[in-house]
Amino acid sequence: MKINKRGIALLVLTVMVITAVAPLTSAAAEQTGTVVGGWLILRGSPSFNGAVLASYPSGTVVTITGSTGAWYSVRTPNGLTGYMNSAYLKVNGGGGGIPSGTTAYVTSSNGLNVRLRSGPGKGYSIIAAYAPGTTCTILTSGQNWSRIQIGSTTGYMMSQFLTSSPSPQPQPQPQPQPGLEYRVWLTSSNGNGVNLRSGPSKAYPSIGFYSVGTEAWMVTAGHTWSYIRIGTRYGYMMSQFLTDDYIDRVIEVLDSLYTDTYYSRMGVAWAVATAMAKYPEKCRAYMLSPRNHLDDWTYKKALQKMKES
Repeated sequence: MKINKRGIALLVLTVMVITAVAPLTSAAAEQTGTVVGGWLILRGSPSFNGAVLASYPSGTVVTITGSTGAWYSVRTPNGLTGYMNSAYLKVNGGGGGIPSGTTAYVTSSNGLNVRLRSGPGKGYSIIAAYAPGTTCTILTSGQNWSRIQIGSTTGYMMSQFLTSSPSPQPQPQPQPQPGLEYRVWLTSSNGNGVNLRSGPSKAYPSIGFYSVGTEAWMVTAGHTWSYIRIGTRYGYMMSQFLTDDYIDRVIEVLDSLYTDTYYSRMGVAWAVATAMAKYPEKCRAYMLSPRNHLDDWTYKKALQKMKES
């Protein structure tokens, strides 16, 4: 049998090229992620019920080999393989680390809506703005901007506002502090009601909707979100919709309600007396100040009801 040396040489060369390129291709397809937010548990399955294999501190870089829902399958520096929750892994390269053709979710640290633009830059026109938690499809993943589709709308969004995690993880609830809570009221510039949410972001579900003027109790005040109690229900509300100065507006309204009918004046007197019982400092200052425009009958009747109460 005649052996074709040229053919054998070509075959060997082909095998060598394939062998050399294959590992490079495999490596290029893998991504890395950095642990953030403290120690992160490596689990044996993509679930909080999965067996604990090990835990790694913030700053640990792992290799991402795949994803299942809100979990990444990873390989750790010491060779272990398992699953880590994507909420605590920062994919190196920002939002561009989310592969094209996959599902992603809008996110923002302050809970505000994120803009979708007609092109990859802030100079392009705004198409719409979407709340955190909105589902989208990554059409083209980029380092700074990604082209995405939300429903039937296509546009560009900054990659830093896109995440592969379908929902924020539960936040630790501040403990109620009886005796340390203080009264606040709901307010809004447009007069519309305000949502109470299960976590400090618009991505969390609403657990109640309350009208302006609703009384609440402040448990933990925050710059952007505060933890409050309304009745027996605890939740988070944006701090801009909470005020402890609502009594000033109440006094202002009562002072302007001049009428000569008995029941109307009696109602104002009762309201002033009730306000005095709950907010003695501010009401006492009002009753003694020149800005008090109550007529003599209403003023004296309010004093009478204060004494009787």
